[in-house]
Amino acid sequence: MNYEEKITDHYRKEAAAMGLSKNSTMHDAFIRNKEIEFILSEVQAHRSKRGNSLSILDLGCGNGYLLSVLTEQVDGCKFTGLEFTDELYQLAISRKLKNTTIIKGDCRTERMNGEQFDVIISERVLINLLSKDDKVKALDNIRSLLKDQGIYIMVESFDEPLSNLNKARKELLLDETKPAYHNEYFNEEIVKGFKETGFAELNPTYPKHYLSSHYFITRVLHEAIRPEEGAIKNTEFVKFFDVALPPAIGEYSPILFRVFEKQGSAL
Repeated sequence: MNYEEKITDHYRKEAAAMGLSKNSTMHDAFIRNKEIEFILSEVQAHRSKRGNSLSILDLGCGNGYLLSVLTEQVDGCKFTGLEFTDELYQLAISRKLKNTTIIKGDCRTERMNGEQFDVIISERVLINLLSKDDKVKALDNIRSLLKDQGIYIMVESFDEPLSNLNKARKELLLDETKPAYHNEYFNEEIVKGFKETGFAELNPTYPKHYLSSHYFITRVLHEAIRPEEGAIKNTEFVKFFDVALPPAIGEYSPILFRVFEKQGSAL
C-alpha cells in the first residue's frame, strides 16, 4: 500500500465513522472550535479589506462542515471545496450548500480551469502529504490558484513546537508523542521556501500559537495525572483549565494559525 492509498483508507474510515459530524477529522472539540473561529475571523477581516464579494477555496474540505459555517456566516461570497477522498466528497455534496461548488481533485495538481481565488484555506490538509516534495507541490499550486493580494489561511502542524511539547513531556517521564501515521508535519524550512516564491506572512487575528495552552494542558498536565483508565479527550478537567488559563502560553501546539498574502508572481 503506497502512502496515497494509506491516506485514502484512513479518511474512508473517518467518513464512515463520523459522517457529517462537526468533529470529523478532529475529535478534540476545543481545537476544532478554535480552528473554525480563527478561519472565520480571517475571512471576515479580508472581506472588510477587499469588499464583500470574495471567492473562497477550501482545500481538502472533508465532509464540508467548515464550508457550511462559512456559507451561513459570510454573505455574498462564492465558495469552492476541493476534496480527494470520494466518501468525504459525497458527504460534502450532500449538504447542498448555497453558492458552493464541490470538486473532487488533488491539491497538488488541480488547476480549477484557470480560476483564481481571493482566499485559500487549508485546515490540517497538507500534513497528509507524506513527503516534502509533495508539500512544496501543493504550496506551488496554492500560489498559482491565489490572486495577487489574496490570502492563504494555513492551519497546519509543525515539527518545531512538537519538539517543545516533547521536552515538557520528557521532564514528567511521559513518552514522546509523534504525528499520527497518516501525517507528516511541516517545518520552518518549507515555509521559508514558500515565502521566497512571493508571499509575506501577516499577523493573524488570533495568535499563531493560540492552541499552545490547550496542548500543554491536554498533552502534558492532563497526561501526567490521568489514571491509566481515565478519560482521554474532552474531559471536565481540560474544559476547566481551558477557561482558567489564557490561550497562547508558550509554543507547545504543533497546530499553528498562520496567514500569508500573495505579493505577486515570483521571479
